[in-house]
Amino acid sequence: MAKGIASGFPLSAIGARAELMERWTEGSHGGTYGGNPIGCAAALATIDVIRSDGLVENARERGLQLLEGLMQLKERFCALRRVRGLGLMAAADFHDAGDLDGARRLTAGVIDHCREHSHVLLLPVGPWDAVIRFMPALVVSPAEIERCLDALRCALDDLTGVSANGDRVPAGAVGFPLPGDDIPTTREHRRRSLSLHG
Repeated sequence: MAKGIASGFPLSAIGARAELMERWTEGSHGGTYGGNPIGCAAALATIDVIRSDGLVENARERGLQLLEGLMQLKERFCALRRVRGLGLMAAADFHDAGDLDGARRLTAGVIDHCREHSHVLLLPVGPWDAVIRFMPALVVSPAEIERCLDALRCALDDLTGVSANGDRVPAGAVGFPLPGDDIPTTREHRRRSLSLHG
């Protein structure tokens, strides 16, 4: 475990069963994020905030809100094939084995639409960039979750051509009004961005 364990200060921890941890000999494991007094103080302060601000409970409640909202979108939009998640880590999967390019293009279009029209930033994941990962901060509010779901709903409305009365429209029935077929994948966007700015 690392990253958030000390609110950004370099520190990590290992969690395992006692019988496994007892096999380590002293000094057999170390690294950049090994414990030090300042890092440990930062971690203890982080744990205090997680407890005092009820962030575990917030993650549970907001995670349910997010997953329920994504499931409602899945019922409305055939292009949204699967929804999965636990707590505040969720995924909306547009992967279609029969049309990988179309799924990738739709995912890229949804991400672009959310950014341009709703100012919501989303991240594609998976080998075909056809899954959107949601992993908001533990302090996320109900209004922020709803804003994200609204952005996704608007993008899917516009890109899949769902009817005004909310009828479920099959994936690809209207066609995705996205840029040309040569849309680069997110990884290609990253490479281009690095070459332009680095």
